[in-house]
Amino acid sequence: MSLGYDEIDKLPEAVLYDTNLELDFIEAANKSQKKFQVSEVIITSDRWASTFNGSGHVIARFRNASILANNKGICYLQHIVFEQKGNGEIFKEITIIKKSNWNIFNCNLLEKKNPDTIARVQYDN
Repeated sequence: MSLGYDEIDKLPEAVLYDTNLELDFIEAANKSQKKFQVSEVIITSDRWASTFNGSGHVIARFRNASILANNKGICYLQHIVFEQKGNGEIFKEITIIKKSNWNIFNCNLLEKKNPDTIARVQYDN
């Protein structure tokens, strides 16, 4: 199945389930690109990595995830690094700072997955 995308045969394992965060990641992914409608996410880092200012306040935090999309019966996956900037007290909107190329995978992997592997959020527009 060559469509100009690399093919993968295994989905990443989720290390965290957080419904609100999953939905935030899906919304950020759909806002940042229009190629595919992202409907599922797999959070692959168990905690935020942080950047601190000279006073020790968190000014940005980062988390890895994989996003999934289905377009015309073809399933796609992309690895993402999400960032959320802050001012030491509150965090702003989540954005994408790094992403891999899209990969394709056999959609049957979604049916065979462990129920705890994919986010519990299903996002529909």
